[in-house]
Amino acid sequence: MHIERHELKKTMGLFDYFTLGFGSMVGIGWVVCVGDWIGTAGGPLAAIIAFLIGGAILLPVTWTYGEMVSSMPVAGGEIAYTYRGFGPKASFYTGWILSFAYVFLCPWEAVAVGTIASSIFPGLKTMPLYEIMGFEVYFPLLMLELIVALSIAYINYKGVEKAAKFQSSITKLLILCGIAYAFAGVLLGDASNLQPYMGHSIEGFGTLGGIIAVLAITPFFVAGFDTIPQGAEESKSGISYHNLGKVLSITPLSGAIFYSTIIFVVALLMPWKSLINLEYPAADAIMGVAPFIGRLVLIGAVCGLLSTLNAFFVASTRLIFSMGRAKLIPTYFGKVDERCRTPKNAIIFVSIITIIAPFVGTAILIPVMSVGALSFMLAWLFVCLSAVRLRKIEPEMERPFKMPGGIKTGYLATLITALMVMMMVVPGSPGAINSVEWATFLAWMLLGVVFYYMATNERNSISEEEREYMIFGEKELDFAPKNPNSGKEPSSMRTDPISHMKEA
Repeated sequence: MHIERHELKKTMGLFDYFTLGFGSMVGIGWVVCVGDWIGTAGGPLAAIIAFLIGGAILLPVTWTYGEMVSSMPVAGGEIAYTYRGFGPKASFYTGWILSFAYVFLCPWEAVAVGTIASSIFPGLKTMPLYEIMGFEVYFPLLMLELIVALSIAYINYKGVEKAAKFQSSITKLLILCGIAYAFAGVLLGDASNLQPYMGHSIEGFGTLGGIIAVLAITPFFVAGFDTIPQGAEESKSGISYHNLGKVLSITPLSGAIFYSTIIFVVALLMPWKSLINLEYPAADAIMGVAPFIGRLVLIGAVCGLLSTLNAFFVASTRLIFSMGRAKLIPTYFGKVDERCRTPKNAIIFVSIITIIAPFVGTAILIPVMSVGALSFMLAWLFVCLSAVRLRKIEPEMERPFKMPGGIKTGYLATLITALMVMMMVVPGSPGAINSVEWATFLAWMLLGVVFYYMATNERNSISEEEREYMIFGEKELDFAPKNPNSGKEPSSMRTDPISHMKEA
């Protein structure tokens, strides 16, 4: 190849990937949202069922992802998988849809750090500057959130090994806080607080409706396994891609178990109907009997936010970088810092969006959660479709980790993700997104289309073979799609994924 392919530094090990995936899942939700989960589901047992189902039904999806990441360990994994299955346009749309969730979770977490910090240090809520959508922006909180955002950006700019070390340390501390809370809650709690177990949703849903309503948002809270493919290109020499696929496949279930444990413990500590109106149910429920543990929970929440912010910063910048490198968006985003071997311009882009958020304040948190959940689900759907297609057209493709059950698992994963998408988009569904959230999603897609057409000349300046090299690297020489029509675009790259979904 006569064109230059910018490479990232390779330093990550298997435990780094686990902390990347798990740390991106467990943010602030276990402290702030647990009361809402129980109230919406109609009881702690219903909420636990929703999360365990959410984790379990994602297993076929994660097995599918495990097969893909072991076969194509490159930055921006979803871009590579869908490109190989369906071609450039499918690759672009999948990558850009997923980038919404990754990019906007960074400012979401930065602002949430300030929200939690103000509970530990109430003095931060002083010196009000202005109000947006009913939310006050305070100068001390603004400064804190900017410092957090800039620090994460700096760590990531200096090298993935620094980001991985930070992620590992902060995730370990988060897990220790969660374990301490669980033990204290079981010792101090009362089983009578768990009643009624289910069927009393504050939203008016029946038992099944309450479970479905919580199940619809569980992907947002157990998503994170898909951050692992974004950093797969940065794996250290000699890593087992079979084991990398296994690590990816267990992360959502481990997150679901963590959340289910917290739901159970919180409901032990206080009659669950009293939890619904608390600002920080997990901390407030135990504060009266064990103030130290309550403060430890808030510290754990900060750790969760920092681990999630760092993980999604890594994922978003690698995804944006890989799209720029493949010329799906302007090549400006595909540049690498020569000294640190990090995606500098992608880091600058995500940093700017993250830094703007503190000036908007808590108002930024409103539309992101549901739109982010939809973005995850759509990307998962197209990856599953790609895996099924590649099983058919490239049965001999190297797959160090194979999804249990083979192509049947791929079909099941496709069905699961399609149903998840339907829960979010069908009007009247308990999990359906509203008009504001649709407008947010469509505005992001419009920006992506602008970027795509801005890169038209750059994209047309290289051949199909060169583009494949930019996406897959040297390994593409070994696993390039077998194209019987030399010089023409492979048939696998000219297929409409929507048509294939009908076929699947």
